[in-house]
Amino acid sequence: HRQSGRGVLFVSIHADSSSNRRARGCTVYVCRDADDVSVRAGHGMVQAVARAGLSTRGIRRADYRVLTRTRCPAILVEMGYLSNAAEARSLADRAAQMRLAESLAEGLIGFLHAGGS
Repeated sequence: HRQSGRGVLFVSIHADSSSNRRARGCTVYVCRDADDVSVRAGHGMVQAVARAGLSTRGIRRADYRVLTRTRCPAILVEMGYLSNAAEARSLADRAAQMRLAESLAEGLIGFLHAGGS
């Protein structure tokens, strides 16, 4: 979907790391001055991950380059922590990967059905 030559939503997917080896869960980021569309997409993604029974750290704001340099609404999704041994094993597990992918798809589909931008 495109409007006025812009994408509807940019989604950047990552796995996180922390010096705190107990940190876990999916975190969704929007830039500090994010528009309402990005924030709505972020909240929808957090809700989809939670509905899938996955741990979530909610939505946070940060000025990561992929969020600030994108010309359309944007979110960055940290799917979990590689620094947490249990979560790293889960992120490497095929079934867990499918649950994560399905929750992302559900979040994106919900965003698009709600009208996107």
